[in-house]
Amino acid sequence: MSLQYKIISKFYDLLDVIYFKDTNTNPRKGMLEYIPDRKLKVLDLCIGTAANSITIAENRPKSEIIGIDLSKDMLTVAKEKIGKRGIRNITTYVMDATNIGFDDNYFDIVVISLVLHEVDYNIRNKIIIEAKRVLKKKGRIIILEWDNPNKFIHKPLFSIIELLEPKGFKEFLHLNIKEYVEKFSLKVLREKKCDYTRIIEITKNVMDYNHLLEKYDDMTLLVTLILPEHTEAVMREIGKAMNIDIDLEEVIWAVENNDIRGINQVCLFEKGRDFVYIDCGDDLHQIIIRCLHSEREKIYDSFYKWVQLRQEAYNQPKGKELIDWMHPDENYEKYKNPLLSNLQYNKLIDYENE
Repeated sequence: MSLQYKIISKFYDLLDVIYFKDTNTNPRKGMLEYIPDRKLKVLDLCIGTAANSITIAENRPKSEIIGIDLSKDMLTVAKEKIGKRGIRNITTYVMDATNIGFDDNYFDIVVISLVLHEVDYNIRNKIIIEAKRVLKKKGRIIILEWDNPNKFIHKPLFSIIELLEPKGFKEFLHLNIKEYVEKFSLKVLREKKCDYTRIIEITKNVMDYNHLLEKYDDMTLLVTLILPEHTEAVMREIGKAMNIDIDLEEVIWAVENNDIRGINQVCLFEKGRDFVYIDCGDDLHQIIIRCLHSEREKIYDSFYKWVQLRQEAYNQPKGKELIDWMHPDENYEKYKNPLLSNLQYNKLIDYENE
């Protein structure tokens, strides 16, 4: 094992001695509140020196724990610690957290401990997507992350962490986790504050398409398809037309990563009854908007030219009368666009055949 990883592994273990010594506020112990004492499959992403896995294994002996890490050297340290304690319910693998080699809906619990602040925006997103993919429908993601201490007595020690952590750490501390995970159709259930960290329990917030199909007398649902290379421009114009703030960085990221499992549906804006969703297919992106009847023409006009480009690319009839779907509005007929049929959202829509 390299000298670098020997030093790093020793530093990781020192965290428990220096920062997590108070048993009442030890985040590793605190995580146990979110893990039932029954037979569970637990994934420890970026297991490091196995501090979390060992705590879970010793206190939740019925659980089967899988720990993954890209670093063979770090896993060597982890295996040594696990072996010395005689623990038999932890298995480790050299594996990338952005490309987890397990089936969808496999784990009851996914632990992401002191990882997200270490990586850049794209890697962070990919880790969350993979965690969601392998998580069972009623499973839980448990995030343990650094947090600004409330007590003044803890601030000097925390300043050392701030100095040692990578660029962007202070910005990460101000990240609104609730809003961040909602972009991936995940939901924060509860949060616990410790001395230097916080524990966040998250569950799948599966997109309820029936909710999107709710009818309101004064609202219209717009559904259309565009080419992926036009998505950023379309969203910019929709934002202007609806006078809302759409995070274009999220749009760009979704477009660039639309082949990643789990990224298909992204909520870009939702307030009250208004919303903007994007459903990313391989070759086409579906835009789903709910807005007031009085706003529909203005919004549709804002991206109509890109609809024409899609019609041209797929040899479809041109003309504004071919609106993919506007609902509910007695002045428009529903059209079944054959290009829509393979996307998940449309499986619930009972189209009238033309």
